[in-house]
Amino acid sequence: MKKSLFLILLLTVSVSSLKVFSQEQPVYPKKFHIENNAVVDDAKKPFIFKGISIRDPVAMHTGNASFQNECVPLDEKLFTNIKSWGANIVRLPVLPFTWKLQGKNNTLKALDIAVELAAKNNMYVMITYQAAGWPSTDNPSDKSARTTTEELYGFWNEVSKHFKGNRTVVMYELFSEPVTKEFMKITEKDWVEWTDVMAQLTESVQRIDPDAICLISGLSWAHDISFVAGYPINRKNVGYSVHPYPFDSQLTTIKNLKIVSSVAKKYFVFVTEVGYDFELFANMTDVQRKLIEIYPEIKPQMDEVRRLRGNKLYYSDLNKKLFDTLIANDRAAAYLKEIVENYQKELKKTFDAGNISWAAWCMSYSWRPCLLKDKDFTPTDSGEFFRNWLQGKK
Repeated sequence: MKKSLFLILLLTVSVSSLKVFSQEQPVYPKKFHIENNAVVDDAKKPFIFKGISIRDPVAMHTGNASFQNECVPLDEKLFTNIKSWGANIVRLPVLPFTWKLQGKNNTLKALDIAVELAAKNNMYVMITYQAAGWPSTDNPSDKSARTTTEELYGFWNEVSKHFKGNRTVVMYELFSEPVTKEFMKITEKDWVEWTDVMAQLTESVQRIDPDAICLISGLSWAHDISFVAGYPINRKNVGYSVHPYPFDSQLTTIKNLKIVSSVAKKYFVFVTEVGYDFELFANMTDVQRKLIEIYPEIKPQMDEVRRLRGNKLYYSDLNKKLFDTLIANDRAAAYLKEIVENYQKELKKTFDAGNISWAAWCMSYSWRPCLLKDKDFTPTDSGEFFRNWLQGKK
């Protein structure tokens, strides 16, 4: 009798434990769709994506020795590290140059490897066509990011056909960073023209995969989604992507985050790239004025850097030399640290309060702003910040 009672109790405890265990285990992979300003699963429960962007997985898989030396390999170690940081999604940016050079078979093979490794770690995937400029034009200066309408449609026709029904691949960012010929000076007309192009592309993708979630990037290097409220795209499963890097000035940067917050109250917004390093802040106009006030001797060096224009400035040895000089000055370094901390606080406040999905840029030590210092996955300052955020640490 005692033995029977013991077995009954043991069975009851075991069943209860299994029930609790099953309740605690999240279902993976879920099927998602957009409702109002959120991505929800089939039970209509909202899901917040928080993750990391890697380098171009196709170039990582098929690249030459020089490229491979600049990044961590596309292998299981990369994805287990991303998972250990706390990410639930990995952004896979494919450059137009890589797509054109490697073609359909090599591109899909590399994406399959990345998707499989993400799935093995219970993470989702966003695929991005990492184009910049305006379709069928020569903008911007970086040739690897230029594309044509034919290449754009060719990429998405093949990718959407290949990954249709794959629940690990949850969404597509159709065109990473559109830039008009006026660069930062955009109008309502620009936005309407841009969204007309993207609406047609979305229709093409969803004709192949009716359940595909498509993200439309803001203008001016994906900084600006201010026209969304006035001119939204009225299609199912369409959201908006934005890249609120620090730029121009502190005021502009904070204003942009407020716009992101406002748009996210009504529409689904995914911050598909976000990151920083100290050099980005050191090149902001108001920060430079303050730095000259703090450290007047730095002005000639700043003037020399200012004579250069374009993206190459950010990557130049001249810019690095300026930054190293600033960091060596205690007062200048303390001021830059304060600016960074203010930006960190604004990011967390904006994203957490608005339940906004985001992916940090970039799990690399060469594609800036970098999350890594080296091949051993040592985090940079921004890498440590985003890792702590992903892991729920203060």
